[in-house]
Amino acid sequence: MKRKTSEPAPPVRVSLPKPPSRVSLPSPPDKTLSALLPETMLAMALPVPLMAAVPVKNRLSTLAGKL
Repeated sequence: MKRKTSEPAPPVRVSLPKPPSRVSLPSPPDKTLSALLPETMLAMALPVPLMAAVPVKNRLSTLAGKL
């Protein structure tokens, strides 16, 4: 029994769009963007721990209560 050989499929051509002949740069912004909130407002909103009267060495020491 003879096997029937199949022919290879024809090549598929993919066409890409032609690139533009001239590319223009975007226009510069009218004004620069600034922060929505001033830095002082942000600093007031953030909790900042106060300096403790007791030095860190004494606060973290195991002998702190005995001194």
